[in-house]
Amino acid sequence: MKKVWISLFAVSIIIAGCSKDVAQQEEEPVHEDIEQVENEQEQQEEEPVENEEVVEKIKDDVASGESEQEKETSNKETNKSDEQKQPLTEDGAVQLLKEHLRVEYDETIHVLVDREEDGKYVLQVFEVIDDGQNSHTATLGWYTVDKNTGEIRSIM
Repeated sequence: MKKVWISLFAVSIIIAGCSKDVAQQEEEPVHEDIEQVENEQEQQEEEPVENEEVVEKIKDDVASGESEQEKETSNKETNKSDEQKQPLTEDGAVQLLKEHLRVEYDETIHVLVDREEDGKYVLQVFEVIDDGQNSHTATLGWYTVDKNTGEIRSIM
C-alpha cells in the first residue's frame, strides 16, 4: 500500500510540473484551427440519402435509357482517351455505383458484386430487413458496371 501512495504522489508531482498555470496559458491557435477544419468537414459531408430516395433513383434509372452516370462516363472517356486505363476492380465498381446512387454514407444500403460476365461486374443493391426475430434482404436493384469504361446500366 505504501508503494501505491508513493507512486501516486510521484505521478501527481510529474503532472503538476509538466502542466502550465492556467493564468499563464495563452490561447493556442492550433485548437482553433482544428475546430475550423472540423466545421468545414461537417459542412462538406453529404447527408445520407433516405431509402425512399434511393428507390426512386433506381426506378428512374430503370425507366430512362441512359443514366446521368452513363453520360458522365462518356464525357470522361472522351477526355481520357489518350491515357492508358486500368480495368476497374470489384471494389472500384462498388464505390462507383454507390456514388452514382448517392448511398456512399448510407449504412443501410448494401452493394455487392454478384458475378462478372462479358467484361462487366453484375452488382446487387439491397437492404437487410430485420424484424428482431427474422431477417431477410430486399433487393432494390441490379446493375452492371463495365470494367473498362465504368459505364453503369440498370438491368432490373
